[in-house]
Amino acid sequence: MMQPISFETSEQSAREIRSGIRRLHAKLPATPILVIRPGVQANGKENALRLTEDGATQVSFTLEHAHTAAEQQLVMNEIEAARTQTAL
Repeated sequence: MMQPISFETSEQSAREIRSGIRRLHAKLPATPILVIRPGVQANGKENALRLTEDGATQVSFTLEHAHTAAEQQLVMNEIEAARTQTAL
């Protein structure tokens, strides 16, 4: 299940955000982590790569993309749950 975690980028550096993602991923390695960085366009691909290396499942730069990514993850979770239930 996707867990909402919030980081205030105006008060925290990118380093602190990455550290938080690493800690979250270490504690919950099977939990998808969707990082939303609306409005951050400078070095977007580089930032996304770093965040995914730190444990983020996906990085979105618009709320629309984040919404779509969250919906897709929910569908994937439902499919996995159905497979698990069928296997039992």
